Amino acid sequence: MRFDEFKPQLAKGAVSVAAVASKSAMEPKLDGWRLLAHVDEDGVHLYSRSGKSYDGSLPHLEAELGERFPAGTVLDGEALAAEIGEGQVIHRWGTVQSVLGSSGTHPEHERVSFVVFDLLAHGGLDARPLPYTQRRALLEQIFEDEYATMQLVEQLPATEDAYETLVARGYEGAVVKRLDSRYSSGARGAGWSKVKPSETTDAFVVGFEEGTNGRTGSLVPCAWRGSRAARSSRSGPAAPALATSLSGGSTPTVRAGSTESSRSSSWAAPAARVGAR
Repeated sequence: MRFDEFKPQLAKGAVSVAAVASKSAMEPKLDGWRLLAHVDEDGVHLYSRSGKSYDGSLPHLEAELGERFPAGTVLDGEALAAEIGEGQVIHRWGTVQSVLGSSGTHPEHERVSFVVFDLLAHGGLDARPLPYTQRRALLEQIFEDEYATMQLVEQLPATEDAYETLVARGYEGAVVKRLDSRYSSGARGAGWSKVKPSETTDAFVVGFEEGTNGRTGSLVPCAWRGSRAARSSRSGPAAPALATSLSGGSTPTVRAGSTESSRSSSWAAPAARVGAR
């Protein structure tokens, strides 16, 4: 088995849990590094969501996977470094980035564990056609035993109250999965939705940045920070008509605090007002 046969399924954004909660369950959205673990006859292989190999980066995990799982197994999950205290989760993203960004085995690799949230295959059985409820039941059976380097992600009811609890505990949001959804390799959505909290502020549109590589351009909003205007994060994709009306100006460097952007930007009079996230 290799990555091209078992590409990861991706979640599609949703505005709220309530919008996608029907006949669904919910899992915390983890702030780590997406990995697929393949257990083959020739050993254990770790892949990122794009197919990059991370073999040798987490030898403690690879050793346990090889010892405890039969060949023909594929697990989907997140490499995570986190601390849990008094109900709060503190994600150590920098640790994960250092370990998996290292050219060899990083000395702190044992601080990274593997949190499993789906099963693509087990012992040669392709589990992807099974509904989420059955795949989850198989995982719960597998994780009745304790593992030193991995654990099963928790499952919660898909409710707004449970979502607010996850966010309060320090998670970056939630992934809502339809109970009857199969695992669709390479697809986005297909029964998976991600919900993340967002903050909204009033901002003035002062420019437009051209899209690159065929992508839609985005608006450049600014908001008042005390007595000066500072650039907010870019808004979502700009509607073509609005983008056209904003284009045609000069292309200055856009400053926001101590950061600068030299992307092609068009200036406009601050007449439009939008919500920026």
